[in-house]
Amino acid sequence: MGTSSGYDMPKGEQWRELRDDVDKFLKSLLDEAAKKLIDEAAKDMFRSYVRANGGAESMARGEVPDADGRKAKTPSAACVVSAKIGRVLASATSGSSGGRISIDLLEPTQPARTLDEYAARQALLDILDVSQDATDLSEILGKFLGAYLYHRFRRDSYELCVEKQGVQQAALSLERVRRFIEDFASAKVATEMVAAGDWERNSLPLSEQIFKHILEGLDEQNEDRH
Repeated sequence: MGTSSGYDMPKGEQWRELRDDVDKFLKSLLDEAAKKLIDEAAKDMFRSYVRANGGAESMARGEVPDADGRKAKTPSAACVVSAKIGRVLASATSGSSGGRISIDLLEPTQPARTLDEYAARQALLDILDVSQDATDLSEILGKFLGAYLYHRFRRDSYELCVEKQGVQQAALSLERVRRFIEDFASAKVATEMVAAGDWERNSLPLSEQIFKHILEGLDEQNEDRH
């Protein structure tokens, strides 16, 4: 797929709603003092983004609609990498031969072929510095999944933001998006949800459950706007 900054957002009714919400979010940034309004606009924007991608369950399970509207399922790269992170830390905690979190959790010789894989790769690179010696799985998964959503959203929305704001201002606006979604994801990953799972045996289903929990939280925000 390559690693350019972005590409034109897809068409369709759900994506038109997302375009409107991106525009509202960018306008909300005109008053940086109104943090609550900015956060509400960001939540609406991600809510539309989840729905444009088929909803929380489809995104978490890696379901992608084909040309005929049927959904082909391959595990989301976000969940595959989360599962690997969970197994690494579970092995280290249990005293077995666990490794460190590294770029080797991906297929390092393979270029990202999809937006999903690209976002997972970038998110893992983002957390390497803070996670190599970390043992708090809840914290690491929150950071990773938040970064994944940021990079995925950025690729879909970058050109629209540049069109409306120019390159420099768009970069600042997207950094504000990053802060929101990474904080949101970290807050939604409950420690007890992570700790209760058997990461050595059921890492992928656990990762899908946690990712879906984050996405459902985004989808539930600001229901009163409709």
